[in-house]
Amino acid sequence: MKNQPRKIQSKKKALAPSKIELQERIQNMKERKKYAFFIFISNEMWLLIVIVVLVLCGIGLLKLSDTIIGILLGTTTITVCAYLTLVVKYLFNTKA
Repeated sequence: MKNQPRKIQSKKKALAPSKIELQERIQNMKERKKYAFFIFISNEMWLLIVIVVLVLCGIGLLKLSDTIIGILLGTTTITVCAYLTLVVKYLFNTKA
């Protein structure tokens, strides 16, 4: 019976992160935010370029073949779906 409080205390110490681990986690969160912002801006710029190209093709100022337009739309759709998949996997992480 006397050993139980010690076991509980040792388990709490084992679960509590050290100062170095906390600093690493804080740094990782800052880096993730920075890279997430960069990826978001890059993705938005790409989508804006695709929209401009499609509008220019639609009003006749830019001539592209149907194959090129299809490839442009297909790759854009795949990129957006991939980003959404990554975000959903990160937000709903089942390891925790």
